[in-house]
Amino acid sequence: MYPLFGVCSLILFFHESVNENIGFLEDLHIHLFVRTENFFFLQAFEFWNLSLTLRETPKDKPMKHSKLTLLLCAIFSFAAISIARADTVTRDASVLPAPATQFIQTNFKDDAISHIKVESHFFSANEYEVVLNSGVEIEFGGDGQWKSIEAKKTGVPAALVPEPIAKYLAANFLNTTVKKIKRDRHGYEVELSSGLEAKFDKQMKFLRLDD
Repeated sequence: MYPLFGVCSLILFFHESVNENIGFLEDLHIHLFVRTENFFFLQAFEFWNLSLTLRETPKDKPMKHSKLTLLLCAIFSFAAISIARADTVTRDASVLPAPATQFIQTNFKDDAISHIKVESHFFSANEYEVVLNSGVEIEFGGDGQWKSIEAKKTGVPAALVPEPIAKYLAANFLNTTVKKIKRDRHGYEVELSSGLEAKFDKQMKFLRLDD
């Protein structure tokens, strides 16, 4: 159920022509804590005794060692930050942005929240996946605006399908319901009960059908 965290081991090789560069990175240990739900898992990635012999640095290249040190530090730091992200699962609706809370109260007032998954990111705002007792799943961005609505059992409420899209579907797809609607900066994707997926641009003009 929980995502598996993979690790890429970065191994740097240097040619004899730059053999005057390195004599560091000995006993380097990187400890990353990954929090999932209420548990903390320690993933320890240990680079033991990674030592490269430092040869005498020519006087005309005094800065090369420092530049290489900074480069490797940046690489390891970026790798650590990319892997060590914490996702949480809760039933506390107060973690949601105000627009998301208002959206649920307005459109699903009789449907209680089963749980909320908070996806944390280091370089962008959190995202939220809300699952209701009825099975409806709603994804919200960090600003609280919905990104997708999925209702496999009941169908997405008609009021949540933008009017131009709803009119096109009513005119061209009889006896079908919307099972999922998704939007991003490129446009809209609508999954129908027939198994087809209709794509629309940002102006809600029909583009094509996908199986």
